[in-house]
Amino acid sequence: MLLVKTQLGPSPIHGIGIFANEFIAKGTVIWEFTPGFDVYVNPDEVQRLPAAAQVQMLKYCHRERETGQYVLCADDARFFNHSDQPNTYDLPGREGPTVAARDIQVGEELTCDYFTFDADVLDKLRGD
Repeated sequence: MLLVKTQLGPSPIHGIGIFANEFIAKGTVIWEFTPGFDVYVNPDEVQRLPAAAQVQMLKYCHRERETGQYVLCADDARFFNHSDQPNTYDLPGREGPTVAARDIQVGEELTCDYFTFDADVLDKLRGD
């Protein structure tokens, strides 16, 4: 669940992005997995969905490197775009929160490094 004020908008990186709607100090927890709000989805459950639902799941979920499970964020956190120089990072652990890597200004797009957590990163960056 997002723990800071944000808004969606057109991204210069890709499609829609999520932008800070308040100043976020370095080290601030921005997002954390919240059971009952965010959900884990097993790959076999995704396979059983209708094709259109699978497309949406694969577009908006990420697949954990360690467990192979998909994580579906129930809020706008699914609009984080990838950057090779992200302004956020994930703390270690399965449900490690996402924190600000540096001060983030109002209006700045929130970015993360897909390579650190998403097993399907290459498909995402190719647009598959």
